[in-house]
Amino acid sequence: MNLWSPTTLKEILAKHNLTLSHGLGQHFLTDFGILAKIVEKAEINSDNAVLEIGPGAGVLTRLLAQAAKYVVAIEIDKKLLPVLAETTGDLGNVVVVNADAREIDFDRVMTERTGGEFGFEGKPYLIVANLPYYATSPLIFKVFEEGYRVSSMTLMMQKEVAERITAKPGSKAYGSLSVACQYFSEPRIVLKVPRTVFFPPPEVESAVVRFTLKENCLSSEERLRFFRVVRAAFATRRKTVAKSLAGALNLERHYVEEVLLKVGINPNLRAEQIPPESFYRLSQEVVGGKW
Repeated sequence: MNLWSPTTLKEILAKHNLTLSHGLGQHFLTDFGILAKIVEKAEINSDNAVLEIGPGAGVLTRLLAQAAKYVVAIEIDKKLLPVLAETTGDLGNVVVVNADAREIDFDRVMTERTGGEFGFEGKPYLIVANLPYYATSPLIFKVFEEGYRVSSMTLMMQKEVAERITAKPGSKAYGSLSVACQYFSEPRIVLKVPRTVFFPPPEVESAVVRFTLKENCLSSEERLRFFRVVRAAFATRRKTVAKSLAGALNLERHYVEEVLLKVGINPNLRAEQIPPESFYRLSQEVVGGKW
């Protein structure tokens, strides 16, 4: 079965009376060379467990299964389950879970689906995915906010989002997503992908970003403060960071300025001028229970 052929994919979908959902961002990658490069960039070895989000018709899933010890594929669309059964049912190291990846506990799913026989309970795992564009940012934030046992992520996404993730302080593209990704990981664009290699082709160009997650011991409370402060700082980009924080967090301006100065941040800077590490120091500076 040549899943890397648009003709074959059309035949499989027609067999199951399926049409692709624009609302779910269903664009299937059909270029074998690019699929193979994604697996290569993910640096998967035979001892790894992989979480795939949005397997679609199972095109990437089959290649992941060849490289990894075990693959858990999370698919939101029930209508694609018969397709996945046909395209991946012969693979003994693949399990498909029908769920919305935005709403499930990744660690729990990986423990339940790869524990016991495969011995992955409590161990780090990789995420590899051709993400639906509408869910890219929420899913990335989810990994960092929850502190999952993820060692790396290799994600296909809209090129514009990839550029935001890797943007440097002081640039127009730098924002809360940049801060989160660069504080909790080392992201880099490893592959650019033209729209012509998808079925059906999307309206935008794509890119693959590899995230190597950093080791950190932040508690749930520390993570909560970090993201609250970052989002508040970028709430009004045209204002200074002092004004943005004071307004979004309902704090006195003079108090915010004092805290900013204490951690070495000029209160007159804008959020897009502040590096990720400074946001961490700022978020942990709690005085009198405020923040």
